[in-house]
Amino acid sequence: MHVIKKLAMQYKDIYGYMQPDARISHNGLRFTSEYMMVLVGNKILEEEDKLHFLRLVMKCFVKPGLLKRHGWAHEDEQEGIDDYIAVAHAAKQLGYVNEICGPILSYGQRNFWYYCNVEKPTVKNKISAAFWRFPAFVAHLYFCCNRNPTPLGLFFWCGAVVWSSFKSFKKQDEWVLSWHMCNAAFGVNVLSDLIIKFWYWKLGKKRIGDIIGNYFNNYDHPNSRYFRNKLN
Repeated sequence: MHVIKKLAMQYKDIYGYMQPDARISHNGLRFTSEYMMVLVGNKILEEEDKLHFLRLVMKCFVKPGLLKRHGWAHEDEQEGIDDYIAVAHAAKQLGYVNEICGPILSYGQRNFWYYCNVEKPTVKNKISAAFWRFPAFVAHLYFCCNRNPTPLGLFFWCGAVVWSSFKSFKKQDEWVLSWHMCNAAFGVNVLSDLIIKFWYWKLGKKRIGDIIGNYFNNYDHPNSRYFRNKLN
């Protein structure tokens, strides 16, 4: 077994989701997706890893395209947009556009980008589930499906990526999620490719892995130590 995969074993919960430490995190889907990107970036991804990822995501589908926060947990908390961004990107990289990206996009189109997975949602849940507030997210889903977003969606996507590049490196959500957005969009659209080049220029020599490590307070975590800024 590769050294990265050996290290990762101690950070997986009993269900197989990647965690920042020994506890079960409600961001397990996002961290698992980012671990898949570590395997891709280090060219050690195997078919078994891909199928494991697919099983974990499928366990989180309440219905096709609608995710809950953890595959084996009682669902009483709204799934966040950050997990959707990471899962869709990882699915594209692993070749699961039809199985994961497409259903997420289709669900949003049918439900006006409202992704509520809580049976009895509070007002806060309903607001959190209203992903239509983030048109850059909608554009991201189109990119993950190898499709061009609408001109308006592309405009907001470009704005979100540029905006994130001016944030402090302590703002891990802005930098890590925009990393997902950039890598999912690369090669699909000429304008987005120019924005991606600008984003990487702003990133400079800073490692996304270090930003994750600072957030985890653990730079030895495989999602930090072995994370590569570029997948290819």
